[in-house]
Amino acid sequence: GAAHACAIMGGGVACWGDDTAGQLGDDDPGTGSPAFKPDPVRVLDATGTMPLADVTAIACGGNDTCAVSGGNLFCWGDGTNGVLGDGTTAAHRRPVAVVSTSGGGSLSDIASVSVSGSHACAVTTAGRPLCWGDNRHGELGNGTSGGTSSVPLAVAPPS
Repeated sequence: GAAHACAIMGGGVACWGDDTAGQLGDDDPGTGSPAFKPDPVRVLDATGTMPLADVTAIACGGNDTCAVSGGNLFCWGDGTNGVLGDGTTAAHRRPVAVVSTSGGGSLSDIASVSVSGSHACAVTTAGRPLCWGDNRHGELGNGTSGGTSSVPLAVAPPS
């Protein structure tokens, strides 16, 4: 990320560094400003009661983080431009499920994820690439430019 890092540790995730936008995923804003945590903290699941588990991939970008857990995709942090993929532009201090391309239900069967400062992409286990977030420069790969998408969109086949 811009000023944070995360690692898969023991099947879960630990993150450290800048937490001003909730990108560490521990649901604790900490004390003081800015909120920096130099020691790794466990990322909690969507309920905030248990550590995120069964993590097979993670990516940090800007002020956001995403992880594949049990084949489903979860993101947390700033949320600007819809980069968390939950259908909103809201910030979340703990993981939220990325919605399916139809906007309902959770995105599943995810093999890998990549996050930039303003958009994110994932690849399904079937090899299908999906992207969401800022599309100012055509980052979503769907043949358009401009605007944003807070839900995953299919990347167009190459020409």
